[in-house]
Amino acid sequence: MKNEIKIFCSKDWSFDSAQDKVSYELLDTGEGEKLERFGPHTFVRPCENAVWKKTLPEKEWNKADGKFWSSKVGAKAGWAYSKNEQGESLLKWEMQYKGIRFFASPTPFRHLGFFPEQASHWDFIEKKIKENLNLQGLGIWTLQNKS
Repeated sequence: MKNEIKIFCSKDWSFDSAQDKVSYELLDTGEGEKLERFGPHTFVRPCENAVWKKTLPEKEWNKADGKFWSSKVGAKAGWAYSKNEQGESLLKWEMQYKGIRFFASPTPFRHLGFFPEQASHWDFIEKKIKENLNLQGLGIWTLQNKS
């Protein structure tokens, strides 16, 4: 059986011509972790649901700029950055999704300031707003809905 990664996420991440890649990419998952690329940086983060074997070789995972260690695996929780990375460039960098620019940054609780897997939800909300849908149906409370 061939190892394959099944990804359900938006295809609208901006293309970075300098890197010849999209701004966000899930590169691999497995053995309780996920390997992701956020702009110019790659990170390994816990993914408890990824119970299968990794698809990419370990040397690809070892190239990551940073890894978040979970206290669940007996390590001191927090980020560890690769030796060739100064860490300063990892403090904050710009990313883009459908023309919206924002900053990403490693946080003390394994996130990077946004959730790329939610992009399909952002697309859905954008579509419904453009369709002039009553926002009450989305569970969004507005001043208009108060009356």
